Amino acid sequence: MFTYEKVVRSFPFGNAVFTSSPAATLFSTNAVWRYFKGTNEASSPDATAWRAPAFDDSAWSNGLAPFYYDTDTSASGDTGNTQLTDMQGGYTCIFLRTTFVVTNAAVFSALQIAALSDDGFIAWINGVEVARFNMPDGEPAYNGVASGALTEPIPVQNFALASPGEFLVPGANVITVQAFNVSLAGSSDFVIWLTLDGSPATNLTAYTAAQYFFEFPQPPTGTVQIAWAPGHVITDLAGNNFLGGGWTYLLDPNAPVPEIQISEFMAENLTSITDEDGDHSDWIELLNPTDDNLNSMIRYTLDGSPPTETSLPYTNAFTVSTSRQVRARAFAPRLFPDAIYSERAIFRSAPAWPQPTQICLRC
Repeated sequence: MFTYEKVVRSFPFGNAVFTSSPAATLFSTNAVWRYFKGTNEASSPDATAWRAPAFDDSAWSNGLAPFYYDTDTSASGDTGNTQLTDMQGGYTCIFLRTTFVVTNAAVFSALQIAALSDDGFIAWINGVEVARFNMPDGEPAYNGVASGALTEPIPVQNFALASPGEFLVPGANVITVQAFNVSLAGSSDFVIWLTLDGSPATNLTAYTAAQYFFEFPQPPTGTVQIAWAPGHVITDLAGNNFLGGGWTYLLDPNAPVPEIQISEFMAENLTSITDEDGDHSDWIELLNPTDDNLNSMIRYTLDGSPPTETSLPYTNAFTVSTSRQVRARAFAPRLFPDAIYSERAIFRSAPAWPQPTQICLRC
């Protein structure tokens, strides 16, 4: 049995209200959709009938999001799961429908749509419009276009859906989307994906007066969107609302273990770790999760110049017989070089130091 409650925590700058609700990622970025290419209206004579939950879409095609095309086939171009190779010059929009299940609509105090759209879209849940991005007002036509071309890279758009009980129903719910390009033949690309999430944090732990830990259930694989909920009631002591924000990450359980990971970072450091000069600099912590040396190579110079990726590789101890300044640093693929390590070997007149000496950079 689910218990709905509010937990109020005291923040150093005000109060925060944390609402506990059941975890539910209703569909993710790579969901299966029914889709219809916009060569004509998706339903006729009523051009809006295709948005109704009872509409028969069995004749439509099935496809995995994201839906896309891009004339740029390089690594910087748009990619996805369902490529629309005939969209450019053929049609300006596609119609999308998918179903998600809600056991008890009353437990959702808010929902959030996250979407990546190039160039615009309108979304409806059970026939009720819930999101519109870069589209003109009014009813869209099958041959309509988005309001204008967007500057790339296009950020993910977030839409907070208040009072979802007004459009959700117990059981099967249908979300429909009409996604548009900016022109019939003049656009080089198109992409659309959406997620619908009703998963607030399920636990909040206050470790200190300035450190709080939010816990979430693991979402489905794919792009995951995290943002502060609307109406979070976090304010400073003057009553100003905390503006919050959001971020995106990719959840892939089958991704290879990276050679290097960001394990911790600090932005706007005011009171935490200090650097070697005693300043509260911003910092980032890197973790090597493996036992190897990241394919690093030590390279060195003997003339006092900074080592580069083409300098002499260090493989073993070497001998110098005259005064030298030895400078060395480590290099590894896809990583910034290490700090430069410097030593000076000074030979004086005999008998102070009559023998050549060996230098070991790893000793």
